[in-house]
Amino acid sequence: MILLLYFDRTLGPRVFLTSPSDLAENLEKQNVNKIKSLLDSGEEGFFSHYFSQELKTANWIFKIKSDWARGRRELLMITIIA
Repeated sequence: MILLLYFDRTLGPRVFLTSPSDLAENLEKQNVNKIKSLLDSGEEGFFSHYFSQELKTANWIFKIKSDWARGRRELLMITIIA
């Protein structure tokens, strides 16, 4: 299960894309919010996070160039749920 999140400067972390496509709807909202909160650190790089026995993640935070973003860079995170 994979999520791609981005940081919206007004709304904060947002889910952009998931695989399977209905993953965000099938995960408990509380768990989605926990995963989204990992993007708040803003530090680029790879890390893993253990929420519980049922929710373990591997995450990579990175930036891409963007003409629309403040600072001309978008902050994104790919998360794999194990």
